[in-house]
Amino acid sequence: MGAAGNDTLDGGGGIDTMAGGLGNDIYVVDAVQDVVSEAGGGGRDLVLASVNFSLGNGLDDLTLTGTAAAGTGNAGANLITGNAGTNTLIGGAANDTLSGLDGNDSLDGGTGIDRLSGGLGNDLYRVDNAGDVVLEAVDAGDDVVYASVTYTLVNGAERLILTGTAANGTGNNAANRITGNTAANRLTGGAGLDTLDGGAGADTLVGGLGSDLYVVDNAGDLVSEAGGSGADRVLSSVTFTLGVEVESLTLTGTAAIAGTGNASRNRIDGNAGANLLTGFGEADILVAGAGNDTLVGGAGADRLYGEAGLDVFRYGSAAEGGDLIYGFIAVNDGFQVSAAGFGGGLTVGALPAARFTASSAGLSTAPAGSGGFAYDTDNGRLFWDANGSTAGGATLLTTLVGAPTLTAADFNVIA
Repeated sequence: MGAAGNDTLDGGGGIDTMAGGLGNDIYVVDAVQDVVSEAGGGGRDLVLASVNFSLGNGLDDLTLTGTAAAGTGNAGANLITGNAGTNTLIGGAANDTLSGLDGNDSLDGGTGIDRLSGGLGNDLYRVDNAGDVVLEAVDAGDDVVYASVTYTLVNGAERLILTGTAANGTGNNAANRITGNTAANRLTGGAGLDTLDGGAGADTLVGGLGSDLYVVDNAGDLVSEAGGSGADRVLSSVTFTLGVEVESLTLTGTAAIAGTGNASRNRIDGNAGANLLTGFGEADILVAGAGNDTLVGGAGADRLYGEAGLDVFRYGSAAEGGDLIYGFIAVNDGFQVSAAGFGGGLTVGALPAARFTASSAGLSTAPAGSGGFAYDTDNGRLFWDANGSTAGGATLLTTLVGAPTLTAADFNVIA
């Protein structure tokens, strides 16, 4: 038991009870059953603990020593310092300062305006007050902030996860991963290669500079990307159309959903469901997934990849030609062509056998009648001949890589 001075009390290896009295006292705690008793207003008192410890009333500061893992504050304004190990430091309702040092630390200041410093290691911060300050060295680990309030990542922190009702999250210039909650969040990246995942709400995702990745899971999600700022990609579990300046779209999950490109050169990949994949005016890459997919390249010389399912390659007119088709499997896969777009006397339904020829002679054996398709079995080139056997009018529609077998039964005419 101390008196009015600045005392140091060390009970040794036993189960001890220490009372410092007045003054700025130091307590050395080395057993979880040790009891520290301190009168309120009796100075600024420090506990040095080599075991997990929670500050009692009247105590101010806690420093972990040895192999102690956890330190918890009280209702006062505490200074809690970890050791070289992996620490869990928890403040209280007042304005606390938590310092983690070298390990992979978890710091939660509580409800006050807190100052959190993780030091080296992969640190975790919990922020619940707009005035909380996180201090993190650059390149000092992979650090994550869990924020229940709107928050902007400080330099040195890499990841941000919004919790509770937090609305907005903003990154820094590093490669950030920012994850929203169930609210309608606005997530904003910086200059790095960012991953933005809005969560369940109808979110606004703004990538900034860099090649960014967006995770979309709500039909109301909005992706905004600056021009000329990298090669950007969307992972979507719902039907989605790429906005301007985003280059790639990958459908995820197993739902039968659709993916549509924009006016740029896009790559669109399907998922395990039955997808409708649609390009636009440029040379796009469309890759079917495991389901029975429909691929619409649109204008431009596109590359279309069939996969395991029963895939359909749809053409609205001969002007959409010049494509390459990979992985076409006879009997399983097929073509849809528009009667209105192609003309040539086509009518809705199965393509009559007389409107299709297949020969190594190519166009020299054009179909009879006013319009039809001619397939070169040597090189896989498929032509649309609007004039049939009359000279002229032939347009290269696509080339089937590998020259698979093709018959009139592989075509269906739609409106």
